[in-house]
Parts: sequence; structure tokens; C-alpha cells
Amino acid sequence: MKTEITYLGHIIRVDSGTIEVEVSNEIPSAAPIINGRLYKIGQIGTFVKIPIGNITIYGIVSSVSNTPSKSDETLLKYSFGSRFLTVQLVGEKVGEDDFEKGIGTYPTINDEVHIVIEKDLFDIYGKKDSGSIEIGKHSSSENLSVYADLHRLVLRHCAILGSTGSGKSNTTVSILKAILNGYQGSRIILVDPHGEYSSAFPDAKVLKINDPANPLFIPFWLMSFDELAYFLVGAKPTDDQRMEYRRFREFITDFKRRNNKLVSGNVDQNLITADSPIPFSIKELWWEMNWWLNGTFDTAMKDDQTKETARQTDQGDFENLIGATFTPYPPNNQAPFKSKHIEFFSYEKKILSRIKDSRFNFLFNPGEFKGVEGTKDLNNLLNE
Repeated sequence: MKTEITYLGHIIRVDSGTIEVEVSNEIPSAAPIINGRLYKIGQIGTFVKIPIGNITIYGIVSSVSNTPSKSDETLLKYSFGSRFLTVQLVGEKVGEDDFEKGIGTYPTINDEVHIVIEKDLFDIYGKKDSGSIEIGKHSSSENLSVYADLHRLVLRHCAILGSTGSGKSNTTVSILKAILNGYQGSRIILVDPHGEYSSAFPDAKVLKINDPANPLFIPFWLMSFDELAYFLVGAKPTDDQRMEYRRFREFITDFKRRNNKLVSGNVDQNLITADSPIPFSIKELWWEMNWWLNGTFDTAMKDDQTKETARQTDQGDFENLIGATFTPYPPNNQAPFKSKHIEFFSYEKKILSRIKDSRFNFLFNPGEFKGVEGTKDLNNLLNE
């Protein structure tokens, strides 16, 4: 019998970054007690270690079986009740250096495999670094905190995955509370379609679409031009060669430049682009397109059809989606002439359809953030 109390078994197969371990029959229990602590053998996700001189290689159990993976020729070698672990090698520790991911030295057949105890887990996970937050305790040890680098967590893509009832929501709450408690002044926006997190944050301001007390508004003018163009008319950046797409971008830029006097100060019009988060009226944008589509003019030449040559009879009301009216053009090819600005035909119809769709009121009718002069803008949105 081995003298090391952490001895688990030996390697019977090595395949690149995967090894197979035969658990020693001298270990009678699947949950031995070492130094007063209970450790589980063969549980998927637990660590094991392979000491080779002053190098310690660590791996994670990925599967458990009562037969070796290649048992067609070797099954008779093993007695009934043998246990076999498939282990993915994940990193190593050289001497007293810190644990590092990746393998520089690979184990060989018959090398000893040992149980990873609490001290080893501390070596693997280390202490809390500056800029990290504690997100919970390790499943193998209630004394071992697990930390996440906040900078990477926030700036990179992150997913919390698990089956129903596995604790995804509780994990999310734990992470958010760790950020709020660890960094004074932290502000978090939580998109909660199912309304399951409000009870966990009783001091949070909860906004809901169509809620009388705290309605949720996401003003459309916060979108980049590419996002807004795709949402409104289905246009993509690859449509840049089309006249209507370029004119659409020009219209939006002009509307934003016209509204450059913001709460926090005036914005240099030369710095404003179609992507700038500056309010404008989506209804007035529709009205403008409708005007150019339906206008009649003193001239039949497109380049000369301007607002100065138009035969407008009533300007309409863009707030109520009423277009301007014009003197009808006669059928005998005489003044006034029909508009030659037909490039907005499909865009105008699609935008009007979007504006009238009540499902998008939180975008296009955002209360005091509706985008006309004198209403609230980005400064209010960020500070209220």
C-alpha cells in the first residue's frame, strides 16, 4: 500500500492532453477523509495531480467508468469493481512558482496520480488579485473563494451556462452584488425580460415598458446609424452605393446637426455624424421624406425641384403623421410637375410602418426624450 495519503492510482493511458487513470483498489471509499476533510473521488469536474520531480501537473476529471476506454484486449486484466477516470490535463506548477495553464511536461504510463486537497486548490486558484471580485466558493472547498477579473469580465464576452435549476440566476445576482459592494459608485443596467431579479435588488430603480409609474424608454437616437438604418428600413452598410441609403444618412446627419444645443452644452456641428447620440424627431424625418415624394414643382427638372419651387398648399403636421399637401399636377405635362424624387419610396413606407407599430412606442415615443428642441437628451438619460 502507498504511504502517501493522497495517492489515488496510476496512469494506464496517455493521449496528448488526456490521460486515463486506474483508481487503486486499496482506496475502499469514493469519499475518503484526508486531514479531517472529506474528498470525493471520481466526481466529474474535480481535480487530480501528477507529481513528477519538482513539477506537479494538474488535470480535471471528465468522465468515470468501470472499464478502461480501450477494453477490447485488456478487459481481463482488471478485476470486477475497478474504477477508471478520464482526465483532461489543464496546467502545471514548477517548484514554488505559481500555477500556470498549459502543459510543458507530459506524464507517462504508471506515473502516480494523487487527490488534489485544499492546499492544492489554493495553489491553483491563488489569492485575490487587485481588480478582482469574489463571485463565490469553490465546489470542492467551502473555504476557497473564487475570483474573477472585473476588467476582463466587463469588457469581454461572458456567459453563465447551466441546466434549469442549476443556479444561473443566483450566480448572476452574486456577481452583480460583488461589483456593487466592491466598487463604490458602480452603476449596472440589468435587462430582465422575465422580471426575476427585482427582489434581489430592492434598492434598484425598476423600469418597465408601458409602466405608468416608471416607464422604460430607449430613445431611437441612441442607435448608431447602421443599427437604426437596419431597424427602420432593413438597410445594411453594403447598400452604401444606393442613392436612397446615402440620402437617408445625410438626412439624419442634418437633423442631428440642427439640434446641437444640448443640456450639457453646444456641440460643434462639424463634429456631428450620423452616429452621434443626439436627439432628433423620427416623425419629422418621415415628414421630410414624404414631402419630397409627394411634392409638386414649377419645373420638371429634378435638380431644380427645390423647396423654393414647390407648390405646397399646407405643411401638414409631422407630430400627428400628417404629410404636407401640394397643388395637384395636371395630366397634360404642364406646371406644376410631379416630384422626381422617388428614391425614398420604399424607405418612407417602412419608416411610417415602424413608427405606427405600438410595440415600439418605447423607442419612437420616448416620453420627454422624444428628440425635439427643449426636451431631454443624453445628459438627462445618464444622470437621472
